[in-house]
Amino acid sequence: MELISVFYKANDVRRFEAFLNDNDSAAVESVCITADDNAGEILSYLKESESSLVYIFDPDYLCVSDMLSNLASALSAHPDEGIAVTTHRFADDHFRLIAPPYRAYAPDLFGQTRSGSDIVRIVREKQVNIIGSSSCCLFRKELLTALRPEELLQLILTPSEKDILCALFSAASVYYMDTILAVRIGKSADEELLKKAYADWSFSAEKPRLLPGAVKKEICFISTCKGEYYNIRPIAEEAERRGYKVRFSEDMYERSEIGVYSQHVCYPKNAKFSVVLLHDMLQDYIHWPNLWEVEPWGDFDLGILPGDSWAERWQRCGALYYANPRHGIYSLGYPKCDDLYSQEHRDNVNRLRGSLGLRYDRSILYAPSWETEGKEDDFITALASLPVNLLVKHVHWPPSYAFVIRNIEEMHALHEGKYENLYYIDAEESIMTVLDLCDIIVSDESNVLLEGLLFGKPGIAVTDWHIPDCTPPRLASFPEEYAVHCEKALLRDYIEKILSRELDCSEYIRRGASLFGPGGSVCSDIMDAIDYFTGYGEKTDFLQKKLRPRLLPFD
Repeated sequence: MELISVFYKANDVRRFEAFLNDNDSAAVESVCITADDNAGEILSYLKESESSLVYIFDPDYLCVSDMLSNLASALSAHPDEGIAVTTHRFADDHFRLIAPPYRAYAPDLFGQTRSGSDIVRIVREKQVNIIGSSSCCLFRKELLTALRPEELLQLILTPSEKDILCALFSAASVYYMDTILAVRIGKSADEELLKKAYADWSFSAEKPRLLPGAVKKEICFISTCKGEYYNIRPIAEEAERRGYKVRFSEDMYERSEIGVYSQHVCYPKNAKFSVVLLHDMLQDYIHWPNLWEVEPWGDFDLGILPGDSWAERWQRCGALYYANPRHGIYSLGYPKCDDLYSQEHRDNVNRLRGSLGLRYDRSILYAPSWETEGKEDDFITALASLPVNLLVKHVHWPPSYAFVIRNIEEMHALHEGKYENLYYIDAEESIMTVLDLCDIIVSDESNVLLEGLLFGKPGIAVTDWHIPDCTPPRLASFPEEYAVHCEKALLRDYIEKILSRELDCSEYIRRGASLFGPGGSVCSDIMDAIDYFTGYGEKTDFLQKKLRPRLLPFD
């Protein structure tokens, strides 16, 4: 095993010790340096040392365990290369990861041996630091002993010194690893450089509008379930009013002139012009803020987000190429909001109320994301003796989810007709109609808990109900800032506290206001954007709602 000389600054001792603990599989000779040390003596030490490799520790980077061994193995496997460098990711001050943007510049760079001058050219021309700092690199010793003494000391004291790093790279052949071994915390660049870097990036360039006639005035709305259908139907109605030929399709591969998508997995290349919206307000909650790392939007033409909360999430990740549709992201609101105060909506609420013949003044809605393990029975057993209406509304599941459909049917057979205050609501009924009718929502982690906030209706997320979207099923997960959380054994207690106002839910409702944005012109703005970019309209007010990133990944 080759010996590695590892330099670190005296004021970074605690972080360096943690780094060493994570790299105990490497043969390391640690060297502590201060600004007062003699540069010539440092260089003399390095020349005389038995080490053959050199690493310079940078406290602004977090490194994975055994990083040094991984870098040393890379150089051992590539004996003609002078430097092994790992790509790195970015994290904010709360250590939440944001992925690397570099594949947008040199997709064939990773896992390859390249001339260091090629890498320097990308750094210079694109103004994007794909080197990172010396903490992302392992050097053969002869490269550093060729430096002037003051240059070596400067690099140790300032590991991200770009000019010295570029000089080292220009003098060597480099193996650029495909493995991510380092994470850059925060940003340290001058703000003007950040802005310039972002402006220069290829993915931020505006794609020209389509010429009139480039696509036909036809829109296909991809809808694989009733939930998706109700999400996008208001846009389809606005499109029809504007003379578009509109159709819905359950086929995610459907070819179209203009395609509107809201699925977790989409195929926008099948549309000549593609538009993407969220599937639900909790989309990929466990990956927040960076939904786009697991569900990229870079292949779409136009992206639509609802209110301020989602805009803020995107702005933290928006410098990443895969988060950017070709014509940008616009915060235009939640399409369902347009109908909330319409006469049609009021008529639907009154129709449903009349058809149910509710016994009591107040109603509790049970609307789970998944019906499994007798959740409905937990709900009914806990609350049936209260003087309230119990409303049950399940998702309209496609036949491919036969096990969920079977669970729903079993619960229905177990309970129907046995409780005078229990009411089943057709799965195809719009959830917005039902939410307006109830007073409290009970669920596991369903989007309905958020949509209920549109009507000022508080929700309870039951934390020990399971979600069978993995094996074994996981516990439900829902953001604590938007709903009361409790275990199923305490459900009745919490319902009674909310009904008696002993438990104040006003803060949940206030936060909910930032989720959706104002209604009234959402679908009009969306269609203005589609009109504009496809050559069928000239209204540009929506352009004022284009989002710009706040955190830009550049060193």
